Amino acid sequence: MSDVVHFCGLIPGSAGDEAGLQARLSETLRMVGHGYGGLAAGADIVVAETLLDLGAEVTAVLPFPPQDYLVSSVLPGGADWAPRYERCLQRVRLRVLGPRQCDDLDYAMASSRAMGLACLQARQVGAKCLQVAIWDGGGAGLAGTAADVQRWREAGHETLVLASPWQRRVRGVASAPQRLRVAKVVLWTTSLGVGDPPQVFDDPAEAARSALVLAADPGIGVMLDFAALAVDRLPVRPEWTSPTGVVGVTEAFACELSLRDGGIGLSRIGGAGEAAYVVAPPAARG
Repeated sequence: MSDVVHFCGLIPGSAGDEAGLQARLSETLRMVGHGYGGLAAGADIVVAETLLDLGAEVTAVLPFPPQDYLVSSVLPGGADWAPRYERCLQRVRLRVLGPRQCDDLDYAMASSRAMGLACLQARQVGAKCLQVAIWDGGGAGLAGTAADVQRWREAGHETLVLASPWQRRVRGVASAPQRLRVAKVVLWTTSLGVGDPPQVFDDPAEAARSALVLAADPGIGVMLDFAALAVDRLPVRPEWTSPTGVVGVTEAFACELSLRDGGIGLSRIGGAGEAAYVVAPPAARG
């Protein structure tokens, strides 16, 4: 097995017959070695269970701790999903991005990380990378299946849409929350051991090119991150910084770059867990 899959889909709003979906997934995913996605009730859990039963390695990316996620994304699909969620937690590789915050950006960034990890893994092993979405074609907003499919397709990847056996969960109408945070690329530099003010970018490829120019000076250390920033405050400098003359990047940035621009080289450093990477200019790649 070698293929890589990102999976996403709907949280059920009703009971449904999973048998047909499970049979289709067993056939579709039989050559997959690595799967990346969430663990919400419905689509996520069914795909994760299928992959695990087929012997694949599954990495579940949660926006916040498992107990909070259980309340927000599992129990709304029905109490019967909770035991299946707990069993999956015991079998997957788990990534938790941080404490719970205040809006859908948590979910959007978790999906982005899962998609980016899938792309990075596929490039590492030279495998095909596919998105499987259990979806009815509807929905809109910053986070959710529609947003995940749009993001994946805009990056030039293929999505296989499978019909959902459940009706869409209808969420209560609420006023739009105030946007307190935005996702941005942050470029940090250090000159002679002294931290410089950060630069903020929307485009990770543009940030990487700027960082490579700065890193040509052997006296400057450069690091790139992708993070949720409070709209009314400057970003907080992370504890880890890159050695001088090198562009170090966090895993979060590496995932964003892998989704949007494959023309800049990334090399992984460090061991298991949330890795760090370094960026290399095109001429430096072998």
